[in-house]
Amino acid sequence: AAGVTLLVDAANAAAVWQKIAEHKEVRVGGSAEYELMCIRDGKPTSRELTQDYNPLEAGLLRAIDFDKGCYIGQETIAKLKTNNGVKQQLVGFR
Repeated sequence: AAGVTLLVDAANAAAVWQKIAEHKEVRVGGSAEYELMCIRDGKPTSRELTQDYNPLEAGLLRAIDFDKGCYIGQETIAKLKTNNGVKQQLVGFR
């Protein structure tokens, strides 16, 4: 079954969760199901997304906006991308 992940501001999370849960055709899962979905899809789980890995090592290049203004680590990430400097990468096994 296909799934989606929604990132919601914590202040609105309960209201969004309630609205989604009102639809009987939508199956809502919790954090355990999210972990299983990540494992099944070969994506890093929340336990693996730590400060030990940068976004490029975690396979999250698509989540980086290189046109955005300043953010922490921007220069380092840009250099790694430009120079193919990623020395390790989280990968999923199927």
